[in-house]
Amino acid sequence: IPNFDKIVNYKTDKGHLLHYIENNKNEYFIIFSIRHKYEERNEYFYNIYSAKSLDLINFYDTKKIEIEDNLSNSKWYCYPDIFKINNEYFVLLNQDDFGKNKNTLLGKISL
Repeated sequence: IPNFDKIVNYKTDKGHLLHYIENNKNEYFIIFSIRHKYEERNEYFYNIYSAKSLDLINFYDTKKIEIEDNLSNSKWYCYPDIFKINNEYFVLLNQDDFGKNKNTLLGKISL
């Protein structure tokens, strides 16, 4: 089981998805999401995170990726598809309805 320096809690969070991995001079960079459960109701939401690792077992610099969205009123995002063009990261992602009715968003990731 991978070890993260913060944020990841295997006991309370269910559904960890790896969306992107890159190896740059023996340091791995990943983008992943976690399905969290609202405490007050039986519903779920996703947050997207990044982390780094030297061995793909022990991760550090784990942090939530903040989404600046001036187009929608979504409270959270899921199922990102990350790609890199000319050393810039871009993302396609679904909004807070799991991609059922709302449009997919395209954005640039600033790290």
